[in-house]
Amino acid sequence: MFLSHTASRTGAPLILLHLLRAARTRFDCRLVLGEDGPLGSSFRAAVPTLVLPAHHDDGPDARPRKTLLAWLDRASLVYANSAFSHDLLKGVSLKCPLLSHVHELEMGLANRTVRVPCAGEQRFIAVSEAVRSNLIHQHAISPQAVTVSYGFAPPASGEPGPGVESLALAGTGRRPHIVGSIGTLWPYKGPDLFVALCQQVLADLGADPATPRFVWVGGAHEGPEWQKLSALIRDAGISGSIRLIPEVADVRPFLRQFDVFVSTAREDPFPLVVLEAAREGKPIVTFDSGGAVEFVGSTAGVVVHRYDIPQMSRQVTALLRDPGRRARYGAVAMARVRSRFGAEAGVARLVQLIDDLM
Repeated sequence: MFLSHTASRTGAPLILLHLLRAARTRFDCRLVLGEDGPLGSSFRAAVPTLVLPAHHDDGPDARPRKTLLAWLDRASLVYANSAFSHDLLKGVSLKCPLLSHVHELEMGLANRTVRVPCAGEQRFIAVSEAVRSNLIHQHAISPQAVTVSYGFAPPASGEPGPGVESLALAGTGRRPHIVGSIGTLWPYKGPDLFVALCQQVLADLGADPATPRFVWVGGAHEGPEWQKLSALIRDAGISGSIRLIPEVADVRPFLRQFDVFVSTAREDPFPLVVLEAAREGKPIVTFDSGGAVEFVGSTAGVVVHRYDIPQMSRQVTALLRDPGRRARYGAVAMARVRSRFGAEAGVARLVQLIDDLM
């Protein structure tokens, strides 16, 4: 039985979806969701799926809870896709082994249950060495109980559709350099740091006619985080240099217009969007505050000291002025994601880990 706290179009649920499509040919699979979302219909098409509403244990309709308990009673193994999904097991006496796929670092694990009592063994899959180290040193998990299995780039489904807007300057047809990022507007993703980076680059370049444009793709349009970030941009006086684009199903048309991909996340265990950017041959600039550094290294982009916006600005500006260096980093990134982070091999590793514990 599989657990996911959400069906959002984010990294952990995307990996789970591709895993389920492979696992259903080997196992009798069931999925329990903590909440529905954009991937809900795809999950339901893949395997029998139960959405467990909030307060499922004391609401007027007890059927979801009874279904959950019945599925758990028959389960040979429970696969929890994130530590957040452990919440679905509250008040449950687990009679089988538990495989916890941890997609979180310490910000995500704050006040969360990492260990879950169960009759069988609990093992952990960490999405990066950074996550494995955090589980061992901050949560006293035995090193022998944690296996690293990196995320993978979700397979691209054909060519992106037509009609995606150009990021050229409106009314001029001139295409500026584009510095872009993609992600939700959750604070740990650092959208405010992206705004700070834009301010710093503009200050560093002054009246340079080659001033780049900054684009953030993702987040709920007009939601509270969107409004907060929009106000931050207005107050900084940089509305003409930065754009927010709501979440889209296919980010490739935007990635292909980026000249540099930046991750300003305060903490990101192993961001799949970095792999997606690499697949499009984009150089990557990231902080050293998560798992992205394990992909980027020194040859697929630039790693900047944690939250050092002036240093990140200098590195981004240098890349924008050096197309040859951008191309070299992008070529290495593309080759690396193709050779080591493909979906087929990534899914096979996860299926094997499931098999090992059953």
